[in-house]
Amino acid sequence: MKRLVLFPIALVLVTGLALGLHQAFAQSPTPDSLEAMALPRDAFPNGFLLEEGPITPQDLSQPLNPDTVASAGMDRIVLQFQEGYHVAVIVWDGSSSLFVGHYLYRYADDLQAQRALEQLTASLSFQKDPDGWTGFWKDSEGGSLAVRLQVRGPVVTMLIVNGLSESSTRAALDHAIRALAPPPAR
Repeated sequence: MKRLVLFPIALVLVTGLALGLHQAFAQSPTPDSLEAMALPRDAFPNGFLLEEGPITPQDLSQPLNPDTVASAGMDRIVLQFQEGYHVAVIVWDGSSSLFVGHYLYRYADDLQAQRALEQLTASLSFQKDPDGWTGFWKDSEGGSLAVRLQVRGPVVTMLIVNGLSESSTRAALDHAIRALAPPPAR
């Protein structure tokens, strides 16, 4: 008789535990998660999502990797991010394709993020504006490269646009900036 009573209790406990675990892992990203701060997947309706997901300092496909940092003469502090995330999109502008990449790096605290940003802005010529730093260059193949840096508390964001012409690159950069979510309230 005791077994008949214990079985429904055990079944209720196991079901409750399973539902709780499902809720814990199935929730959407929190507002301060890097995924929530990243460029929305649908920011470019004429774009193709190339890749997205977490990144590490050792990941050579992201800009803040040991090879890039060493060749640019930057301090290793830029590699000390605790968490990274990126979204990469290929966009068709009607005449050519552009690469749009949004990279987010969470550091231990606001001060470490600020130091990493100072290293990044010192390595290349960026123009400061009220919301961040922007730089425009010619790439190695004669195309146009734009990089936008911002710091949001402990997070450094890097928006990269690479296209054939300066005008299409600037237009895509402006579009991506408008599509980004406002910084979370602190």
